[in-house]
Amino acid sequence: MSPKRIKKILKYRLSHPRILVVRNDGLGDFIHSLPFIASLRKQLPSARIYVLIHRNNQKLIPMLPQIDGSILDDGVLLKRHIQNMPKKELRIKRRELLEEIKAYRFDAAIFLYAEKESAKLIAKAGIPIRVGSFRRLWFYRFNAWNFDSRKYSDLPEYMLNIHYLSVLGLRPRFEFPKVEIPEPVETTFPETKKTKGKKKVTSKSRKKKQNKFVLIHPIKRNQTALSWPEKYFRKLIRDLIRKNKKIILIGDSADEKAIKKFSRSFKTEEKNHIETKTNLSFFELARLMKQSEIFIGNSSGPLQLAGLLQVPHIGFYPKNHVSSIYRWRTLEFQPQPELESFLLQPNVDKDCIVCLKEKCEFFNCMEKIPVDKALQAMQEWEKFKSLP
Repeated sequence: MSPKRIKKILKYRLSHPRILVVRNDGLGDFIHSLPFIASLRKQLPSARIYVLIHRNNQKLIPMLPQIDGSILDDGVLLKRHIQNMPKKELRIKRRELLEEIKAYRFDAAIFLYAEKESAKLIAKAGIPIRVGSFRRLWFYRFNAWNFDSRKYSDLPEYMLNIHYLSVLGLRPRFEFPKVEIPEPVETTFPETKKTKGKKKVTSKSRKKKQNKFVLIHPIKRNQTALSWPEKYFRKLIRDLIRKNKKIILIGDSADEKAIKKFSRSFKTEEKNHIETKTNLSFFELARLMKQSEIFIGNSSGPLQLAGLLQVPHIGFYPKNHVSSIYRWRTLEFQPQPELESFLLQPNVDKDCIVCLKEKCEFFNCMEKIPVDKALQAMQEWEKFKSLP
């Protein structure tokens, strides 16, 4: 199906086309699909845009006004999610998901990420326009194709996603996604002898009085890419404490034990500057990021969330091409320093395509990112935060 024909159907023939965007992998991957959705929304303002996402990313949707709704993949479509699931349960859940997708009567499905089972399911749902990559064995499940190669591309992931707009006959231009963070419910604190007769103290007024803090995400469970060593995070935190900075360590519920173990390595006087917060909702994490001075962490979903929220951030990336700062950089916003000054990677004389890990002569190359470089990155952000 040609781009001209798809554009004619979606823009002129249908008054309110229903479009399903498939990106059911990780949080960072989904965030990289949002500029595509924002641009799609701008060029097809009357469209009803839904996303097929993994259940873990569901609570991010209310923060994204350019998305009309979501369908949840309960871990039944991607290889990495179905390894330990009984076959009978898998069949039942896939059948339920198929019926749900059919009920929406979508006019088009765009696969920004596809695996065999998700491509098969959408084809079974009878969606007339199915856009996907030509460079997959299941390309025959689609009827319109993107011919770009991602593996060797120098473009960031979000720009590769934006190129799918060309397949729809639309302009492939970047639009920064809109994000709306709900305000917490205002709480009025009871009067005491000290506050009687004075201005009422509320949760909002207390929030304004809070000092800024450094938000750090030191634990990375998903080892799709190498991570900065925990001993370097400890040294960085100690250096920040010497500068009288308050530190908040974050992680999800699965990170709780690792975060507690990590924080136990600090002395008692150092712990007075450190707070830990785990099992935060997306709303709580987003509000915490917006209140922070800067976010520091490995290449992961929370780092990409900081970029989406336009919060100053420092990230640690491996050198290999498929995980590099150029492929998985955070969403670009202004003002910000040069990319290499705040997204840091090892200075090794080797250009890798994929990471060989222990087999590589430079393993572990992440140890070649010194703590001083992270401190310099903080200084770079200081220069730009004062700009309008």
